[in-house]
Amino acid sequence: MFARPNPQMGTQRDVLPQRAAALGIDVLLLGILVAAAGFVLGAGLPLVAVAAVVAFGYLTYFEGTYGQTVGKRLMNVVVVNHRGYPCSYRAAAVRTLVGVVDALPSFFVVGLASILLTDGGQRIGDLAAETVVVRSTERGARM
Repeated sequence: MFARPNPQMGTQRDVLPQRAAALGIDVLLLGILVAAAGFVLGAGLPLVAVAAVVAFGYLTYFEGTYGQTVGKRLMNVVVVNHRGYPCSYRAAAVRTLVGVVDALPSFFVVGLASILLTDGGQRIGDLAAETVVVRSTERGARM
């Protein structure tokens, strides 16, 4: 695998387009995984449960391990705590769980408003987890 990229602190207000693109990439990737599961499970509650577990696991694992999901890696941004230290698994889990609030009422309106209105460019999940998303100063080896 690869080492976590180094954060470029102070850039959290500049990465909104990269964050949006990273979200789109991750949603597309998760959609493909859930669609594949749908072929096996069919529609219904089991598929919803699998989708929730896969999304939670994907976001928590990649952000807790590398500070980046596939989308964030491609967009050259990284999640770190507010002091620039690596995002922990706990912080990644909090970001992910509270991210449900960010998605309200639809299309991440609350999260976008929070990013635009907070000094640190943080969505609600970031505020709860004490994290920021900043530019990465380097790209590591491939995942």
